[in-house]
Amino acid sequence: MSSTICFTLAILATLLTVPVRSNAMEVDLELVLLVDVSHSMTENELEIQRQGYAAAVLSDEVFAAINTGLLQRIALTYVEWAGTQEVIVDWTLLETRADLEAFADILTTRYDLSVRRTSISEALIVGARMIESNDFVG
Repeated sequence: MSSTICFTLAILATLLTVPVRSNAMEVDLELVLLVDVSHSMTENELEIQRQGYAAAVLSDEVFAAINTGLLQRIALTYVEWAGTQEVIVDWTLLETRADLEAFADILTTRYDLSVRRTSISEALIVGARMIESNDFVG
């Protein structure tokens, strides 16, 4: 089974056990982008990876997907993981093109390549906690 499928199943299993938060803003989707930045990747690959996520966020397809949702808004965060996890873009409500542009700008502004060991299990735990404790219900 691929790591992407395992990751998706782990997040879905976690989400099924999350209690509803009473004061949370309802969104169509809460999404944690957990991105590998371990030593298996070069600095150039890391930059390409971030640029790719930024381009995807800015794409017409993502904007159209947001607009087809019932509430027409999603909550998104971007976390890089290796031996530790670092939130690069914290939870952000995305509804408009300007929201998408602001998210992409933050994503492509800063690169920190300090700790780059690998621990996907800890990244999954952090991602699940982030979904459980944010101010959104998706």
